[in-house]
Amino acid sequence: NVDNTDDCDTSGANPKTNGFCSWTFCGDQTVQSPNHYGVNEQCDDGNSIDDDGCNNNCTLTYCGDGVVQNPNGNNENEECDDGNSINGDGCNTNCIIEFCGDNIVQSGLGEECDGSDLGGQICAGLGYDGGTLACLSDCAYDVVNCCPTNIATIQTCADNTHTTYFNGVLVSSAADWSSVQEYNVTVQPGENVIAFAATDWGSLYGVSLTLNRASCNNMTTNDLAGWKCTASPGAGWTSVSYDDSSWLGAVWGHPGTPGIRPGNYLDGIRQIWASGVGCCTTIYCRYSFWY
Repeated sequence: NVDNTDDCDTSGANPKTNGFCSWTFCGDQTVQSPNHYGVNEQCDDGNSIDDDGCNNNCTLTYCGDGVVQNPNGNNENEECDDGNSINGDGCNTNCIIEFCGDNIVQSGLGEECDGSDLGGQICAGLGYDGGTLACLSDCAYDVVNCCPTNIATIQTCADNTHTTYFNGVLVSSAADWSSVQEYNVTVQPGENVIAFAATDWGSLYGVSLTLNRASCNNMTTNDLAGWKCTASPGAGWTSVSYDDSSWLGAVWGHPGTPGIRPGNYLDGIRQIWASGVGCCTTIYCRYSFWY
């Protein structure tokens, strides 16, 4: 027992001594809570090395203490340790390095998106009218399939001539069946109409046409049910307000099969014509859609 000559208790009853008449301390390889100096030890590996799972102050190392440990005091291997619990800054809360390509958006790294993770964003949130947003390999948004707010591209190829209107305004005319005419139009809220007049000069006849707004509201002459044609239009036949209820549905042109051929250079798009009207005539067609 402790007396005027002993400096400790060798009986083992005193937790502040180690049974060999010396005070317990951080670094003596025995975990004490507390030790003689009042320190509650989480670990004690008997050395003063900080990166071996037990710090030299007898606390366990952990993910978030600012020191990379392999393993740390929780037996976790760390790739990084930036001393905080923030995701998106290059080192996540599990001490794993964040990078472009890990399918997690790290805004702190300047990423807009990462793989399938778009950060909750959609085309409309970027000012587009809709469509399908994707992510590029450099973690920037891919908006190629987002719809422009009101811009569309019309392509027309006619055998033999055409004059094309959009919402009553002339946008193109050509007498070259070996080429495709392309032009941009502004789609208006509500009803819109594409209208064309076409004239045939021989046995092959028809008009192929597409309207594209990226991946939204696309239309082609393959959509036969939406087209109406006649050989005898009334005044104002190109306008949105014109009543075409008496017009018949369009039919396929001749030969009417899709594919590149003389007179049709829009690949995969079939040509249309007015019902009951053959070659060497002028026909008029309309297609209405809503935006």
